[in-house]
Amino acid sequence: MPGNDITLTIRADIQHYLESALSAAVAEHHVAARAVGIVMEVDTGAILAMSTKPDYDPNDPRTIVDETIRQQVNA
Repeated sequence: MPGNDITLTIRADIQHYLESALSAAVAEHHVAARAVGIVMEVDTGAILAMSTKPDYDPNDPRTIVDETIRQQVNA
């Protein structure tokens, strides 16, 4: 039946590299808000890696990870 399958294109090695590089860039440049990185296969459009910093858990979207922002919202 159409739509019953899915092919994931995320590669664990590229995902790990992207997360490490993004964390280092955020720390080096003192990013205050959010950083996002996407690695895409240009020929096919396949997404090989995606990451945001600070981390975001789509399974728990209402939890605020940043302590400063959480205090502002609570105030």
